[in-house]
Amino acid sequence: MTAIGFIGLGNMGGPMLVNLVKAGHDVKAFDLSPDALAAAVAAGANRSGRRGGCLPGTWMWSLPCCRPGRRCAASYTGVRFSTMSGKAHCCWTARPSMWATAREVAQMAADRKLEMLDAPVSGGTGGAAGGTLTFMVGGSPNGFGSAKPILEGMGTTIIHAGGIGNGQVAKLCNKHDPGGRP
Repeated sequence: MTAIGFIGLGNMGGPMLVNLVKAGHDVKAFDLSPDALAAAVAAGANRSGRRGGCLPGTWMWSLPCCRPGRRCAASYTGVRFSTMSGKAHCCWTARPSMWATAREVAQMAADRKLEMLDAPVSGGTGGAAGGTLTFMVGGSPNGFGSAKPILEGMGTTIIHAGGIGNGQVAKLCNKHDPGGRP
């Protein structure tokens, strides 16, 4: 069982968290929405009392775009890298600007001796609920190897796309998402 902090329990993150709990992980959850947080606790996650309370060895966030992710990573409104140890895995919606954001956030993590992966997903909300997502992961081979068993609790296809930011590039190159979006 891996201790995982999970931030962002919306349409994608909520079902992803449920699948991590089903896979036997000890998940500590945070979301700005009290209803989303209550649903996560009902599914078996532990409530984080504050954004900085999600501090196990591995943590993830599922956020819709780069601005909340950057703020979360920079601790303007979220987790404080300075008090963390371990690894960070990020599941963002891919946009052209995300490649640079992933690299920026990874450098922030590296400055504090942390490893980060960018891991956008394909498969939509149905894939998130069914645990059949595809993860396109950018980061070091060692980071990918340590994240793969965790990601397998949420998806069926886990692809290492190369260095940090390349998960975003692979997602953007994905011509057809099983959720029906180009």
